[in-house]
Amino acid sequence: MNKTTIEAQGDVAVVRMTNGVTNAVNLELRQIVGDRAATEMVYTGVMMPTVDALEIGLVDEIVTEEDLEQKAIEKIANIAKFSCEGFAAIKANRTDPVRTAYKAGFEKKNAQFIECWFSKNVQAYLCKAAEKF
Repeated sequence: MNKTTIEAQGDVAVVRMTNGVTNAVNLELRQIVGDRAATEMVYTGVMMPTVDALEIGLVDEIVTEEDLEQKAIEKIANIAKFSCEGFAAIKANRTDPVRTAYKAGFEKKNAQFIECWFSKNVQAYLCKAAEKF
């Protein structure tokens, strides 16, 4: 889960608990925004105003739609300045704890997620949610 630059008009949400949240998403979200905010997002699925997402560190910055592409290009260009080895080491330091925690309970948690995700109730909810897009 990478933080991203988003347009100021939007809201941010995580698929709520009724749909099931993969353990990897849950672990990374907690690493980025902390336990309290992640728990609120995962349990409720309530849309979060972008200003609040910025405040808790879920997004890097808020930009206008007109500036979005340029800001994204600038961000990528800045990241591209790092050596591949250095960037890989930084990324590994961030993701290794998540990977370790994920692997510890993968099979059981993955089975629970798949059972929940493909249940009739969740599939009906997803179909209803998809109509909004």
